[in-house]
Amino acid sequence: MKYSEKIRKEFLDSWDRMESFFEKHHKILELIRNLREFKYDEHLRAGQSMHSLILTRSRMHSGKYFESIQVFTLLDERYQIIYIDRRNGLKKEEQIVADNPMQEKIFQDWIERLLKVGIA
Repeated sequence: MKYSEKIRKEFLDSWDRMESFFEKHHKILELIRNLREFKYDEHLRAGQSMHSLILTRSRMHSGKYFESIQVFTLLDERYQIIYIDRRNGLKKEEQIVADNPMQEKIFQDWIERLLKVGIA
């Protein structure tokens, strides 16, 4: 699907909803705001499952997507980040634990990889 102003607005709206949802979850909210500073909110959809943040290229909640980034916070206030790839009928996961994901090259690489995925 071709990127358009309508899709951009849908993505932005999803991030607004996640800021509201995670209002009392300060670590996730901090990450959302950091990602928005880099304008990732214009190109990725933000969603949630329980208390984790999920980033995809899907336009719809529960949409069809094969690659995603899922972010949790751990009891020690660090982030657990998982890149999930479900292409080809297989499920592959890569994981890191980080104090500040924005300073982790692998996290930046995962964001760039996700940005190359077609919009579903």
